[in-house]
Amino acid sequence: MLDQANEYHLSNTPDVEDIADFYLAMEAPSFSEFVRRSSIRYLREYYSESDHIPYRDLYLHNLDIHETLTDGAGQLSNGEPPDDFEEDIRRDCQRLKLDLLMHEEFSQVIPYEKVFEQVATSISNWAVEDTETDTDTKTSLIVHCDGFYYEGLWRAIACIISRNNVRGPYEDQVQKRRLGELSAHREEFIDRYRSLKEEAEEAGLELARPPQNLPNLAEEEKKDHQWLDDNRSNPDYETQDLPMKEAADKSINELVSDDDSGQPLAEMIVEERRR
Repeated sequence: MLDQANEYHLSNTPDVEDIADFYLAMEAPSFSEFVRRSSIRYLREYYSESDHIPYRDLYLHNLDIHETLTDGAGQLSNGEPPDDFEEDIRRDCQRLKLDLLMHEEFSQVIPYEKVFEQVATSISNWAVEDTETDTDTKTSLIVHCDGFYYEGLWRAIACIISRNNVRGPYEDQVQKRRLGELSAHREEFIDRYRSLKEEAEEAGLELARPPQNLPNLAEEEKKDHQWLDDNRSNPDYETQDLPMKEAADKSINELVSDDDSGQPLAEMIVEERRR
């Protein structure tokens, strides 16, 4: 009787491959997803609690955009179209743009932000509204859009921040390297846009033609950093703060409530900043 029982259980024990397939099929967050979420949480806490970080709000809004896109892709891959996906990414982009407008050194980046915002809102709307395209295709395009954001927009912002804050014996080399990256950024941005547009068209989404009138980011940076050569002989050079251009004293709420309702908010901010 015991031998019969053992034989029964042995004959009904699943193979190792079957056990592996069972656990692999379970819906559990991947390790890479765990690392991504942990990194974002850590960075958000770090930036939120560190008042001394220059451009802190830019870093936080960068995390917002990245998280909105990646979370949207994740929800779609799980068969759950994200609520208010287009509205969320538009809100994140506008907050980033307002912060960029508050500092003159980023004025040349605004046209790049506008291109990304148009692309991101188009893709996020299509991903939710389109009912014919498969989920994998949608997810892939959103992930590509997130990469386009990082390489196409945020990298330029980060280069300018780096040039404005680098200190130490190798600062000249770092600043020259950043200037070289900014010099090449326009063409790289357009190339990355073309790549994203091609994938979108293959998925059935038509995006606008690649922009051709984007500014050369290096030209403005050369003007902003001319003071470096003029201050080398200053004995306080190593301890003085880099000239980060501050926002105008006028608050955003005051700008929004301006009597001239026909004037774009961006123009109002720029005008106040230059006074």
